[in-house]
Amino acid sequence: MTSKTPSRRLTDILRSNSKETLLRNAAELARVSTSLPADKLQTRFLRNMHLISPKSLRLLCDDAVLSRWFAFAVYKPPFCPMRRTEANKNYHHVSVESFVEAALRSRTVQPVLQRELPPEEVKVRVLNNVDMYASGPVVVTLADRHTFSTSLQSVTMRYDVLVAGHMPLTEPRSVETGHLFAPLHRESNTEDICSHPDTTARATRLPEEAASSSSCVCTYQVKRNAYYSVHPVSLVEFTITAPPTPLPPRLEAFVCDHLGTFVLGDPDTPTTTRRTKRTAKTPCTTSESTDRAQAAAKVSRSVVAMHGDCDFPRVFTHLREVSIQADVADVPGGYAANKPIEFHCRKCFEPILQRERIYSLKGRRIGLLDGSWTPEAEFL
Repeated sequence: MTSKTPSRRLTDILRSNSKETLLRNAAELARVSTSLPADKLQTRFLRNMHLISPKSLRLLCDDAVLSRWFAFAVYKPPFCPMRRTEANKNYHHVSVESFVEAALRSRTVQPVLQRELPPEEVKVRVLNNVDMYASGPVVVTLADRHTFSTSLQSVTMRYDVLVAGHMPLTEPRSVETGHLFAPLHRESNTEDICSHPDTTARATRLPEEAASSSSCVCTYQVKRNAYYSVHPVSLVEFTITAPPTPLPPRLEAFVCDHLGTFVLGDPDTPTTTRRTKRTAKTPCTTSESTDRAQAAAKVSRSVVAMHGDCDFPRVFTHLREVSIQADVADVPGGYAANKPIEFHCRKCFEPILQRERIYSLKGRRIGLLDGSWTPEAEFL
């Protein structure tokens, strides 16, 4: 027991300790962290992966768009799997497939299905796949009356990615399609995403891979330099027009291989890779481990700096917007114009980006560090 009376004042550890004490504690923490396997470190990242709130999935449905174009979207939160077979890894067994099936029976979607579409025309298709670690809208179509239900030529996706470090602001720069998308296999040109008693849900794949790859246009742009808590970060926007496949792009691999940095929270960061890739032929002695831990504590990408008391709660990759250019026919049946259809979750990373470093760990600050999106955030 201590004789000091308890106080409700928040103690700032960084200001109340000397620099030597902080470096010594950081080196000790880095040494312990490198000796433990990744599954033993119960961080907020693993907690959020296991505890996915079923209420975090949202139905993005507009009555006019649903009645005219037979399309709606589902917001997929981070760590939420697409398929029901992968839902046993989280506590509440949450998945996009289960949510889509429930949405088809909801009071928002089912009356439109019964009123506008005969049962034989109902075909549920999932247009895009969002990576398990990422978040964003998943577009679902209910019929094949329009070309965008079976083709991604008119689809544009915009991703927001937070990367470590301050990068120079740039104009949009082109990216080769092969750097973001792996080539498709010919033997699997369709893939089940959802299963519904009266419908068949397929992931839309383009019939000719070569033609789709040539029409795909990918760009990236460094739009903003800011701080996430105490970490300098850059907001990078990826724009993908006419993607060759509905599978998610490999943005994390592109950032590591071509931009010289990494996405915040990515479990395959270069630091993690260097720590885990040690073979039995090169054993690590105690002195070498201590020196390496002390050196790692001083660099910006170390375990302490990037996974310390403010460890990242998610991988900061977010599909901000899916835009579809739908063809509008005139009275005789010819082509008239393009009608944009947008499904967006825009204000996700903006609340957590600050102009200066934040050393305060108050509750109102911690509440902004997750980068979670809600429909109410669009109007803040």
